Amino acid sequence: MKEMGEPFPFPYPLPADIRKGDLVMLLAAPKVGKSNIAIDWACKVAGGGTPVLYCTTDTRVSEQAVRVTANLSGETKDTVKADLDYWSGWLTGVGYPLRWSSADITERHLMDLVEAERQYWGEYPGMIVVDVAFDLMEGEEGPGTARSVFRRLHSVAARTGAVILALHHVKGGEAADGNTWVGMSDALYRVERIPEIILTAWRNNRDQISLHLAKNRSGEDGITRNLRVDWSRAKVVV
Repeated sequence: MKEMGEPFPFPYPLPADIRKGDLVMLLAAPKVGKSNIAIDWACKVAGGGTPVLYCTTDTRVSEQAVRVTANLSGETKDTVKADLDYWSGWLTGVGYPLRWSSADITERHLMDLVEAERQYWGEYPGMIVVDVAFDLMEGEEGPGTARSVFRRLHSVAARTGAVILALHHVKGGEAADGNTWVGMSDALYRVERIPEIILTAWRNNRDQISLHLAKNRSGEDGITRNLRVDWSRAKVVV
């Protein structure tokens, strides 16, 4: 039972049995809201005092900072962008243990980055967001290199005790439009055997997404809940 790791907070109404050291995949088509979910979850974790590392190559760090500021302050992203000097100081004053990296690294260098964070915080980050997983790929894209990325992520999670949230795209087909039910087998290059937890998402309408618990290592799965997204504040409303 000790080897299962300690429970890790999951803020959405699904019975995901997430433990420290788990790899969680969030699978959805582009523009569905993967980054918004990741930002919202990361803010909640950091708000509890747990260090979070957000590796972002799919979105600029400046845009992620605007999203975080909007999420935490309750102001809209447009309001934040209209006075960046003020809100930059405001975000610094909040003091959340949330740091970003946009370093152009591959899977081989991820552990070096995490070790640098350990030196900064005095401990490993409790949560690491990789947005998106395939940006760590080294070599020609294909099934072998895809599995290598997710195995490396799994290894880093197990070694550090961090929960790693890896954002991943669906393959082509009906699910690629972002408006259709997504199962774990829709993952590009079939890497679904590696993570302990797989969440999938798709749009219901402009302000609502469906979040589906497709895989749950030691608990119930196959459950879907609808969540409202406040896009203007990068916030998931439960």
